[in-house]
Amino acid sequence: MKNVSRKRRLEIRINRKAAKRGLAALLAGCLLVGGLAACGDKEKDSSSSTGSGLASIPPVAATAAPTPAATAKAVKVTADVLNVRKSASTDSDILGMVEEDAKLALLSETAQDGWYQVQYEGGPAFVSAEFVQVVDITIEQYQQLMTAPTASPTATPEAGATNAPGGASPSPAATASPAPGSDEDGE
Repeated sequence: MKNVSRKRRLEIRINRKAAKRGLAALLAGCLLVGGLAACGDKEKDSSSSTGSGLASIPPVAATAAPTPAATAKAVKVTADVLNVRKSASTDSDILGMVEEDAKLALLSETAQDGWYQVQYEGGPAFVSAEFVQVVDITIEQYQQLMTAPTASPTATPEAGATNAPGGASPSPAATASPAPGSDEDGE
């Protein structure tokens, strides 16, 4: 038993010595880093000295990440021709029609009951979400859409106007918007 306890005491001493060496190495490393930080051109550092005895380290100049160009939202027409309406309903008055690929400034990014509110000829209007795609555009393009007449408008039939061959008045079914899900042009 004496042998075991003697062996154990020897292990404890060895562990203590290793711990002391590790601590001494850590302190030496800290002193070395502190000493290196204090080294340098004293004339150059004297004007920016903090008075702590250590040379001040100049701040790293932060470089700004490139800022992406500011964007806005618009809708791009995906139907051949799309009715632009006064309110969000197929029963609402048609203010005009826009052709495929035309863009309208988006006033509300969220479709409400299947309709987007857009800017059309200087005022708010609505288009069916089914026949448009929301796209990103530049702020400059958005401002142009907000101030310029609508891009690629098509003429809206006037009351009593004839579109049918031979001058006959079109039937109500011919001027009504297609039902949602139909293969005809957009609402």
